[in-house]
Amino acid sequence: MTASHAARILLATLSRAQEEDTTMPTIERIAKTPKAWEALSRPDLIGRQAHTLLLMANGRRSEKELSLLLGDDVSELAYGLRQQGYLQTAAIRVLDDEDDGAA
Repeated sequence: MTASHAARILLATLSRAQEEDTTMPTIERIAKTPKAWEALSRPDLIGRQAHTLLLMANGRRSEKELSLLLGDDVSELAYGLRQQGYLQTAAIRVLDDEDDGAA
């Protein structure tokens, strides 16, 4: 990964963090949409890399985890698939110590 690519990823991450509500920590996960489920049966329509990413996006993995699993940075691909309606972001609330006692 080049320095400029790493800087773009960092800026995108910081921008997303600023847009999120800072009062409740969350972990951003990537999940398939119904459109993605339909596309999985036709990998020739979306391309091999996109198909692989859709297969791995299960709503439990973050973009960083998907990048590590696939051995390549998937930020741009994931962004494109979000824009096309194949992927969606699901924010999972992170419980702190006070929340654990209330349950």
